[in-house]
Amino acid sequence: MYYRYVIKELRHRSNRTLVNVFGIAVGIALFVSTSAVSTAYQTAARQPFKNIGADLIVQRAGKQQAQPNKRIKSMRGIRLPFSNQLFDTQDLEALQRIEGIDATAHALLLWEFAENGFRTIMGVDAGQPSLGAVKVRDWVKQGRFPERSVEIALEKHFAKFQKAGPGDTFQIGGHTFTITGTIEIKEGAQVSAANIYMSLGSARMLLAQKPDAMNLIYLRLNDPAMLNPIKSHLAAQIKGA
Repeated sequence: MYYRYVIKELRHRSNRTLVNVFGIAVGIALFVSTSAVSTAYQTAARQPFKNIGADLIVQRAGKQQAQPNKRIKSMRGIRLPFSNQLFDTQDLEALQRIEGIDATAHALLLWEFAENGFRTIMGVDAGQPSLGAVKVRDWVKQGRFPERSVEIALEKHFAKFQKAGPGDTFQIGGHTFTITGTIEIKEGAQVSAANIYMSLGSARMLLAQKPDAMNLIYLRLNDPAMLNPIKSHLAAQIKGA
């Protein structure tokens, strides 16, 4: 390379040199800032899943069909959320055929429109103590997590609003439960947030004639790098997932 020629060109064409240097500096700054934002976004997006030990949460939204000649049913009582419809046996069998899934856990999220207001209910699966919504039992603020079918725990702000605490009774869907504790949801863990927590069996009892009901499936993968391929398999094999 002719270094003397290069130095001479840079010296005599200083304006163009400054423009080029400025352009390179801007490009590097944009690359660095974009990479930093991307990394921060990925970290923030993963945080809710990290708190419950899951790599993926599977749910199914309900289809809303216009039925002008059909009367609207009352919203009162226990019902499924519109965005969390039930999975059936075939769905679970299809999921179990997908390679790369290390562990699964289930939950049942319910809505109740009661006389004194609206509340969300989470039935948790204790079969996988390190995966899924059951992780909230590590966040008990007062008392303990429910151990029997007639016991529940309340999210601490909901408990304060209801003026209820450990030892009190609480009515849900016409059934009486005993409050055993209050739970403080961790920052960034809203994906597992609810007003009321109970065993999966108790939540299924509230949803009459649905003994195997579940509408949230938590997955832990053998290799988190396989997330996108597994998502594609899920979408193809489980309708509406």
